[in-house]
Amino acid sequence: MKKSDVDIEQTIQNMRVSYLDGLAGRIEQLRQFADILREEKATEDHYRDLRKEIHGLIGSGTTYGFSSISDQGKIFHEMLHTIAPIHQKLIASYIDSLIHSCDQVLAQGQSAENRAPPAKDN
Repeated sequence: MKKSDVDIEQTIQNMRVSYLDGLAGRIEQLRQFADILREEKATEDHYRDLRKEIHGLIGSGTTYGFSSISDQGKIFHEMLHTIAPIHQKLIASYIDSLIHSCDQVLAQGQSAENRAPPAKDN
């Protein structure tokens, strides 16, 4: 493998690690949205912010190779446009499912990070 290929692979891996580092904060944001929805206190601003957050997860999941988050996010994003704000508790349960998927990706990423060999100095 050429040095430039190794450099590209390392850059991609660093980007994935950075994504995973930020995912915990996004999960916490989703939990907060779910709590508000369970209490049926969501406003139009909450829905707008939730749609932005989900849209970001869809794009970044695709970019960094986490298609499970993107695929589930696409379904959820569409659902937000069709059933919100009538079914707040149902939306909260879908957020819980998305959080579970994010938690799995995070756990798999951390496991892979712990198994990865140290980067070689060239």
